[in-house]
Amino acid sequence: MTSILFVGAHPDDVESGALGLLLELRNVKIHYIVMSKCLNIARNEHILEEWKTVTKRLGVASQIFDLPNTALDVHGNQVREILEGCRDREQVQTVICPSTGDIHQDHRAVAEEVARVFRHHTVLFYEVPHSCPFFKPVFFHPLNEAVVKQKLEIVSLYRSQSTQRYMSEEAILATLRFRGLQCGQKYAESFEVWRIVK
Repeated sequence: MTSILFVGAHPDDVESGALGLLLELRNVKIHYIVMSKCLNIARNEHILEEWKTVTKRLGVASQIFDLPNTALDVHGNQVREILEGCRDREQVQTVICPSTGDIHQDHRAVAEEVARVFRHHTVLFYEVPHSCPFFKPVFFHPLNEAVVKQKLEIVSLYRSQSTQRYMSEEAILATLRFRGLQCGQKYAESFEVWRIVK
């Protein structure tokens, strides 16, 4: 069975950029890991509980690590060790992660380590809209109304992030509609392609 690894620097990254794709995958083994708990920010007091609620609803194998938020770029060795463990233990074929062009240092650091560790694998980079001003997608995944509704419902479970403009329903729908417009659909998520190995 195909094994796909979804990677986030923080809780809610995967949900922002690739949740629709994750929801539509069938007959594959999904692993979902996050590098930082982000508990150094006051509003994140309950984010771990929220993340656990989300991953339980998704029904995927998940793990969250406790590397320092906003400093993953100086903890590359630890990020790499985590990724190597997943690669070898789970026999991963495909990785979905943030973009190497993301201007958030944590997102970029994760993407760069994925590119090193999974250089012989299929790797797609997802869009975190508020920190990807130079994103250049070449793969578009259309989403139907039901999946969009699911995505909005799941993202709303991160109540601690409700004050962040990029987590608003309006902002999420705007991105999905814009990417849908680019591929002739109503809604879509989009991805940069590092490489595809078949």
